[in-house]
Amino acid sequence: MSFGLNALENGSAGRRFLPGRREIIASALSGAGAAILVQTGIGFVKSDFLPGNVLPDALIRPPGALPEEDFLRRCIRCGTCMKACPSNTLQPVWLEAGLGGFFSPKVLPRRGPCYPFCNVCGSVCPTGALRPLSPQEKMWAKIGTAHIIKHKCLAWEWNKECLVCYETCPYGAIDIRRVPEAALPVPFVVPHKCSGCGACEYHCPAQAGSSIVVEPMDALRIKHGSYIIEGKAMGLDLRADPDRDKKPWEDRFDSVDSDVLPPGFSN
Repeated sequence: MSFGLNALENGSAGRRFLPGRREIIASALSGAGAAILVQTGIGFVKSDFLPGNVLPDALIRPPGALPEEDFLRRCIRCGTCMKACPSNTLQPVWLEAGLGGFFSPKVLPRRGPCYPFCNVCGSVCPTGALRPLSPQEKMWAKIGTAHIIKHKCLAWEWNKECLVCYETCPYGAIDIRRVPEAALPVPFVVPHKCSGCGACEYHCPAQAGSSIVVEPMDALRIKHGSYIIEGKAMGLDLRADPDRDKKPWEDRFDSVDSDVLPPGFSN
C-alpha cells in the first residue's frame, strides 16, 4: 500500500500508470474499427417496436433479394450474380455494411441500370438468396426509389432544358412539370411508378455525380409470394415499356429556344 502511495507521490513513477495521447487515440481507433467491422452486433432490429437499423442508407440489394437477415444467411458471397450481370450494375459490398455483409452484392446504378426484363441474377444464384423470378415478376421487384438532388439538376438549378431522365426511364416514372420556382419545366419522380432500376441515374449528364439518385426506400423484399400481387397491394404501377409513346417536348411546353435542343436530343 505504501508502495502505491509513494508511486503516486513520485511524478515520474505516477505518469507510468497514465495512458498517453497516442495510446488513447489508438484505442479509440481500434474500437471504431471493430464497430465498423462487426457493427456492434445490432445490424438487425429484432423488435417490432424499435424502428431503424444500422445498414447504410445507400445499400441497394439486387431484385428478388430476400429480407436482409435471410439474405445474408443464404448468400455465400460466390460472386456468380455479379459476374453474370449484363449491365455491370451488381458490385461487391466491401466494409460499408460491416463484416457480415462483406462481398455480398449491391446495385450501383451509376455503373449501369438494372434492365426491367433481365432476371439473370436470380436465375444463377445457387442458394436462393436472390429469388429466381420470371421477367414479369422481376419487373415488379422494386429495389428502391429515385429522388432528384435539385441543386445539381440542370433544369432545377441551372435553368437548362434537360430530358434525359424523362427519356431514359423505362417505367414512365419521371414527369416534367412547370412550377413557379423554376424558370423552365423541371423533372419530378412519380414514386409509385419507380422501380429503382437506376436508368435515370446512369444516364444523368450532371457532373460530379448524378443529380438523380436511387435509394433503397420502399424496396419490396419478400420471402414468398408474388411481387406483382404484393406490389399492386402497395399501390405500385411498375409496368415497364421502353418503347412507350411519350408526348413530344414541344407539345408539352413552349420551348424557350427552339434552336437549342435539350440533352438527349439531336438534330
